[in-house]
Amino acid sequence: MADIVDSNTAPRTPVTADTTPSPANPTTPPQTHTWNDANAQNQTPVVRKVAGTDRFSVDDERRIMKQQYIRVAEETQGHYLVGMDPEEFMQTFLPWNADTPAAYRTKSIPEERLRDLHSMASKKPEKAMYGAFTAALQGWPIEKKEEANGANVIVTKFGEYRKPDGECRNLAVDMGHYTEDNLPAKNATVHRLMETNVEFKPSASYDPFVDPPETTTAGAPIGNSDAVSEVEEDNVNYDSFADAAAGAPSLSQPSSGYSSPSISTGAAVSSSAESAVLDVPITANDWPGESKLVHGKETRGQIASYAGITMFLSYRKHFMSVVVFGTYARLIFWDRRGAVVSRRFNYQTGGGDEILFKFYLRFSQLTSEQRGYDPTVVEVPPTDPDAEAALVQFKKYDRDMWHCNAQMRSCTEAMGVTLPEDRFLRMTVKFGNSAERSFIVPAPVFEDTCISPFSRSTRRSLAYDCAFTSNPGKDCQQSKKSKHDSLLFMKDYWREESLRTRPEAEIYDILAEKKVPHVATMVVGGDVEGMRTKTHEPRLQLRSAYPPTIRKYFRLENPLQCHRLFLDTIARDLSAFGNCKVLVNCIADAMEAAQCAFDLARILHRDISSGNIMITPTHEGLLIDWDLCLVLDFEGHTHRPGRTGTWQFMSINLLQGGIDKRSVVHTLDDDRESAFWVLVYVALRYLKHDMPSNDLYDRLLLLFDHHTVDAFGRQTGGHQKTLELPICAEDSCDLAKFNVPGFNDLLADLAGVLVVRYKQPSSSVTSRYEARLAAGGDAVADHPVEIYKARLERRANPRWLYETLRHHASLIPLPAQPSPPLTEDASTRKAKRRLEEETRGQIASYAGITMFLSYRKHFMSVVVFGTYARLIFWDRRGAVVSRRFNYQTGGGDEILFKFYLRFSQLTSEQRGYDPTVVEVPPTDPDAEAALVQFKKYDRDMWHCNAQMRSCTEAMGVTLPEDRFLRMTVKFGNSAERSFIVPAPVFEDTCISPFSRSTRRSLAYDCAFTSNPGKDCQQSKKSKHDSLLFMKDYWREESLRTRPEAEIYDILAEKKVPHVATMVVGGDVEGMRTKTHEPRLQLRSAYPPTIRKYFRLENPLQCHRLFLDTIARDLSAFGNCKVLVNCIADAMEAAQCAFDLARILHRDISSGNIMITPTHEGLLIDWDLCLVLDFEGHTHRPGRTGTWQFMSINLLQGGIDKRSVVHTLDDDRESAFWVLVYVALRYLKHDMPSNDLYDRLLLLFDHHTVDAFGRQTGGHQKTLQLPYCAKDSCRLAKFLVPGFNDLLTDLAGLLLVGYEEPSAKAFERYEARLAKWGEVDEEDPVSIYKAQLERRANPRWLYETLRHHASLIPLPAQPSPPLTEDASSRKAKRRLEEVTSHTITYDFHENILLSAKVENGTKRLKTISLKHMNERLEGMGAPSFNSRPAEDKEPESKRLKLDESDES
Repeated sequence: MADIVDSNTAPRTPVTADTTPSPANPTTPPQTHTWNDANAQNQTPVVRKVAGTDRFSVDDERRIMKQQYIRVAEETQGHYLVGMDPEEFMQTFLPWNADTPAAYRTKSIPEERLRDLHSMASKKPEKAMYGAFTAALQGWPIEKKEEANGANVIVTKFGEYRKPDGECRNLAVDMGHYTEDNLPAKNATVHRLMETNVEFKPSASYDPFVDPPETTTAGAPIGNSDAVSEVEEDNVNYDSFADAAAGAPSLSQPSSGYSSPSISTGAAVSSSAESAVLDVPITANDWPGESKLVHGKETRGQIASYAGITMFLSYRKHFMSVVVFGTYARLIFWDRRGAVVSRRFNYQTGGGDEILFKFYLRFSQLTSEQRGYDPTVVEVPPTDPDAEAALVQFKKYDRDMWHCNAQMRSCTEAMGVTLPEDRFLRMTVKFGNSAERSFIVPAPVFEDTCISPFSRSTRRSLAYDCAFTSNPGKDCQQSKKSKHDSLLFMKDYWREESLRTRPEAEIYDILAEKKVPHVATMVVGGDVEGMRTKTHEPRLQLRSAYPPTIRKYFRLENPLQCHRLFLDTIARDLSAFGNCKVLVNCIADAMEAAQCAFDLARILHRDISSGNIMITPTHEGLLIDWDLCLVLDFEGHTHRPGRTGTWQFMSINLLQGGIDKRSVVHTLDDDRESAFWVLVYVALRYLKHDMPSNDLYDRLLLLFDHHTVDAFGRQTGGHQKTLELPICAEDSCDLAKFNVPGFNDLLADLAGVLVVRYKQPSSSVTSRYEARLAAGGDAVADHPVEIYKARLERRANPRWLYETLRHHASLIPLPAQPSPPLTEDASTRKAKRRLEEETRGQIASYAGITMFLSYRKHFMSVVVFGTYARLIFWDRRGAVVSRRFNYQTGGGDEILFKFYLRFSQLTSEQRGYDPTVVEVPPTDPDAEAALVQFKKYDRDMWHCNAQMRSCTEAMGVTLPEDRFLRMTVKFGNSAERSFIVPAPVFEDTCISPFSRSTRRSLAYDCAFTSNPGKDCQQSKKSKHDSLLFMKDYWREESLRTRPEAEIYDILAEKKVPHVATMVVGGDVEGMRTKTHEPRLQLRSAYPPTIRKYFRLENPLQCHRLFLDTIARDLSAFGNCKVLVNCIADAMEAAQCAFDLARILHRDISSGNIMITPTHEGLLIDWDLCLVLDFEGHTHRPGRTGTWQFMSINLLQGGIDKRSVVHTLDDDRESAFWVLVYVALRYLKHDMPSNDLYDRLLLLFDHHTVDAFGRQTGGHQKTLQLPYCAKDSCRLAKFLVPGFNDLLTDLAGLLLVGYEEPSAKAFERYEARLAKWGEVDEEDPVSIYKAQLERRANPRWLYETLRHHASLIPLPAQPSPPLTEDASSRKAKRRLEEVTSHTITYDFHENILLSAKVENGTKRLKTISLKHMNERLEGMGAPSFNSRPAEDKEPESKRLKLDESDES
């Protein structure tokens, strides 16, 4: 069985009304073109949303909650109406009820409560704000019901319910607001009980929204207090610069809203700055009212997620919340259509400090329906007769089946979600003229898709018809008794209320009238009265604050209406099929339903997906979810051109029709092709085949999830499907060889018929064949033209698909045992495997992080699971795990006590601590002296990583404040030395426990503390005086390798250039792993065929070096010339090491080429190098290096790794890929940022793994290298003069190692040479020979690099020295470039449109105030008024772009 865990988590909600970005890509603007076809109606374009694609996505990265927040923020763009006055907000959404007494309405606010609220902003850290807020508002407006004085008021409580909500993936809101009757137990967060919530953030930079231009606050400029509006017509489009710290490209993100927080530069525009007019029109990146700052975006996604979860779990039509950031706050009204956000207000100033009290005063007198609760749904106690009867019926099915999802149990377990115990709700519904009906349904459970607040929010579950409680066993006419007696299938969702769409209940009536087979019968259904969104109502008023060109980006058009159905058939997810025959027959049944609906009722389903084909208890297929269907007119044209469906299963035609979505018409052929991709998807994930699990992950990702987004937000996909479909038509075994007899023939047959839509024989093949027939030749059955005609003829039969499926299903043999009934637990072994792998990975990560941060050679831990436990010993070589023991039984219950009894008497060294490393107090003289030296460099530079600051910010890691360690080392016969180093900080790579665990940092030589300023002989005074470069890692202890310290001695002896000089270094005594010792004993329990897979061979030894040169990461290059020269220097070092010392580096990578303070290159990390014997052969054949930069030869030599010999040519090619990698990520070029992510992923990370674990890669490099050799602009057109020529030159030289002209080309060359005596220089053979001749020179690479570097012009200003903050460019760009552009202002002279750091040079673009107002006046927008210079804000109060990390 394919080893991929199913990520199905919830009923799918595949499509929403507007285009939003995917998680792997940055936010994209909406379409700016208009369509004036009067007959055209709103399309339902396919987009990749949380609610629609996550269920079928194999990308587990989407499960990371912080990434989900960003994704939710991106996909909800355009759904916010920002800027409503708080008083108007409360009047609109929290009106006074008629029975609310005047005394209650005018209740005064005690002064002490106001003082507590005023003090909140000064509280640090964020958690301290909770207490001040609680002190101010706890017990407001009343503490007891008796205080209401006749008012119908609920008593509410605030609380720091920070214990995570176990029912919601352990999420926790900062402050919950609950009624007195529904307080959570044990301070836990319970989203379903929450009335409102409050999210706190420490500063105004976390404001998720931006007020519209004309909105002002007292004492504040236009927009936010430190903000002004952008110019609607002007746009500064930053180029995409990725941040290397996270190991993947940081894609450019959207700007926020029409009005954005202004980040002043601190210094005004210089007098020499010219007033610049920008002609680039504004793009739809500017979403009205939405902050573009990283913190703001994360906050917006976070509060939106909380609102979505609460509305989903508690059947609400709307929800209200508060967000507090610094001294400001906002009120928010959420429903399924959008959110209305109040203007931000200062809760410390007069008037603003009363708003929160007024909000909760009004809120407490609202009815439950006014607070958003569905009046038709109430919770029932377990003792209710209907609930007891329902429980009896529900227990006939597995718990996961209660929500009609075969994967519910595995999904919730994998996410750490606790299913609520036997909670039931009563639904009382009345649709139209029908009688009132009552049903019992299980309470909703958290699903991965429910975090999206603006969605259809589909819920599915079993439903018990209460009419059966009083009439058990009778044929109740009231309930139209279904085949499942009292149990029905309930579906509840929000549909768009539009004249252009038909409610799904009507569709089911039509299908029943036309007797369409394999469709459930609706018992009752329709719109739920009173459950209608209303955020669209203030849309016209609020969006009027924006210019006309901006207003069109608001998405809140038609309201949404809650729609509820009760169907007569209980069915289960398609993935619960018992055998392959059932799977194929079920899809055939569903497609027969789709065909009959089209033929009999003129209804096109338009959303054939794995989630919409269900299996009945009799193992028949059922086609559900007709909510996106289309009723065709009499001519057969669709009413709404556009793409609709679930992304993973859409046809190639629809996926690639994204260049002009409205030109694509969804037809029945697209639904048929979707059924094919459903079959492939389910088969790859659940049937047995020969594809390795690691390769399967990549194949699924490329085949079903991959997509690209252009600069205008148009999404296209299906590229891998386009490649696979013709291959599958010829031989489906090329896709995967399935172990089910006859299944590959089915795939090939289906693909052959489908491919004729996209591919036909070429005109030359067709004309030759027709000429042959015309000449009297016989038709050839297997000729491509005849095959094409036969397939076309089959395709003309409208029943071809389900007839073909059934024919092949009849040929598939039944398994030895029949399929299990659906009432059994079909939650699979994949769920268990996922849990096991996640648990093992979790405890391994904890061990790795602990050993890294505390300089330990080993670590011990305990893992408890159920009634069992294990003891684990970790070191850098491996882990020794005890046999599991039951801690409840005799003997086993004493083990944990014995463990801690023994552990407590161990010495620190026995507990794993490095005896040579101890922490020193800040007052230690050496620590004080070290701090003085360290402060000469940026904090991120202390760990010798140019990206440390941006990396740690992105991961939410706080750098420790001035913690230092003393290292006392003694290597061999040398004297004992003492150094001060900064304490390690968390890095993304440290979570792996079994690694070399490399640490790099500055190191202070303590010999200088007692001899300041003197030439201390003891320290071999380096060029950096007392500061050195420390490297600490674990090396394999083997006779085949040489310690790196010895290598540095050899390099120094041979005077190899561009290599640091080692001051002191060697193995650290006593720091050696020992998990290899019990290997022979423990592995003897396994058969010989298994023993060879144990990897614990040689021990690892801690190795430590102190070098004389402080250098910085290659990505900190100042300009392109420096970059190229640094790589040239590094490759000269590699060449000289090879020539002079017979040392082959074998790990040329971006991380191993450093930049010195003088901007020279330095080649480091010689720990994987190899000393060659006198014949030049390596001692260890095989592949070595960093995967991303390895040569094509090494990457594709993985079929037999030991047959590959790493040579100097491989190192040279690695240098080329380093140059390409750094250039794509940090230089300016024309590749869109979304496409850049995919290109980097495929070019540097993609790999395949066969069944034996052998990895190969470099497939994309093999394709790109020839293109680059001809014209590197085909890779990317770089904006640096001469750089593309460099890439083309290098690629051409490298290509001759893989390609040579054909034999015919050589023959033509020799013939021309013999005839004319000379040959054109452009002849391929001439070029090939010239390149070979150049490659014969061992210095060709670095000489070529230096030659082209000399042709690259210098920037206007020189590169900054590395002691300046060279990381700020990337660190700030990570924070700023998510905005695409930053708008700031200067009222006195000019309006600053952008401040951009480029190659170390700050470039300012300004537009004069006069010109700004002229352009605003032309758009009908309010103009800016200048103010006197003396009214200008003091310099000290303005943020500085070059110094603020939150810019």
